[in-house]
Amino acid sequence: IYGRVKTEEALGEKNFIPFRFQGQYEDEETELYYNRFRYYDSQQGQYTQQDPIRLAGGNPTIYGYVKDVNIWVDVFGLDSFFRSMSREEFFDIQDFGWRASASGMSGKWFADSYEDAIVFGQKMGHGVDTKFYVIEVDIPDYIVDNAFRNPGKHDGIGAASYFEVED
Repeated sequence: IYGRVKTEEALGEKNFIPFRFQGQYEDEETELYYNRFRYYDSQQGQYTQQDPIRLAGGNPTIYGYVKDVNIWVDVFGLDSFFRSMSREEFFDIQDFGWRASASGMSGKWFADSYEDAIVFGQKMGHGVDTKFYVIEVDIPDYIVDNAFRNPGKHDGIGAASYFEVED
């Protein structure tokens, strides 16, 4: 989407302002542009690391730049996940924060999509209370990368990931 700086004039200093397109910081030593969570190589026209959200970003390559920089952003490198929960669990989280359940589970399952979380809520049930909430949680990539993942049909519904509460 963009390349190397051809010329630059700045009061006699070569790198007077090291910031480039979309706030990327030019690292003069490596000739790469740092963009918050990974480096962009302007000579190759792609990033040197994989996209933190992989193919879920809709790009045909996990090393590419976004299709439209005017509307696509990923400022913090987070992945969104969705959890269906009973009203009891929802209010417990509001009052006490995330914590291991009384059943001894040290983590929680999250669906990849809102639609799957709805189906989880309808199919799995939440005890006698038929009403449930679906929340969206943004989880940092370094936690997502270490999570237990079921990319297929978890409980016959859809892809899901298990995150430890302490993470």
